[in-house]
Amino acid sequence: MTTAPSPTATHAGGSPGAPAEDEVAVAVAAARAALRFDAPVPRGLAHRASVAEVLPTDVAPVGADRYLVAAQIPRSHVLFNDGPGRFHDLLVVTEAARQAGTLLAHRFLDVPLDMAFVLQNAEVQIVDPEALRVSPVPAQLVADMTLLEYARRDSGPVRIAGQGEMTIDGKLAARSTASMLAMPLRTYRTVRPVSLKDGGGSGSGVPAPPELVGRRNPRNVVITARRPGADGSPDTFTVLVDTGHPHFFDHPQDHVPGMLMIEACRQSAIALGSHLLAVEPDELLTVRCATSFHTYAELSQPVTVEVVPGVPELRRESGLVLPMEITLRQTGETVVTAELDVLHVP
Repeated sequence: MTTAPSPTATHAGGSPGAPAEDEVAVAVAAARAALRFDAPVPRGLAHRASVAEVLPTDVAPVGADRYLVAAQIPRSHVLFNDGPGRFHDLLVVTEAARQAGTLLAHRFLDVPLDMAFVLQNAEVQIVDPEALRVSPVPAQLVADMTLLEYARRDSGPVRIAGQGEMTIDGKLAARSTASMLAMPLRTYRTVRPVSLKDGGGSGSGVPAPPELVGRRNPRNVVITARRPGADGSPDTFTVLVDTGHPHFFDHPQDHVPGMLMIEACRQSAIALGSHLLAVEPDELLTVRCATSFHTYAELSQPVTVEVVPGVPELRRESGLVLPMEITLRQTGETVVTAELDVLHVP
């Protein structure tokens, strides 16, 4: 384990006297070759209750503020493999990056396991969709993570920000950035005086057909059918929250989880994109998702998704891309804003 910054510290990535670039490359290559994929890390380090939900398998420091995290992408998962089956889902790449961040915070920054984590911003950009193509064996993902910011106050919240490049089976697949706060439970309970008894799930309405949102299992549908906007207003959906879902509620939550809201954005983009482009939902792949979390979404009130599509772009390196701006609101307050790009992959 590397030495963590002092308990009261402000830290920015980078350090004087860094080794030469070729020395770093040699160290990174050696560390990458030594990564193991045969067992998950302890589930608490990834904030999962079920071992089956843990993606990281190993981690290695490769210099100041830089770490390699190994993860295995499963071939059979209640959510991640529930789709057309041609490509790995952007959601599993996002979850791998999230779990990598919590792993690094606990193992190398001495953030205690009983701290509550709050996601502030997250972006995943798929660099090469072909790197996400499903193979006959479980895929090996390696996240090359760099710590950009670490600000800690005595007995208070810890702000952590970082970026990463992710390869899948040796091919560069995605880039990510994220920032989050980790805070003591007593602080969290002060800002979150809402009880777990607030409800068994929010939102009501008929779920969208699974095939319209890129899923197969009806239980994995997290939005209602599309409601067309009137008089120039955006099309909308309602988020459906199943507090018994084995992935999104792997452990009890007192708010709508961030990953569920990211999936609601993804499903809304697929549903509207297939309608606007007149293509099958299975022909659309989410290749970018940049999300900002503004406040908590309560379990007791419905969350509405508003989608504003952009102008389709024919990009030489990838194909036809439809950008979208998405806003999630609860009782009139903005909870999440997101920008998504969906790619046509016939």
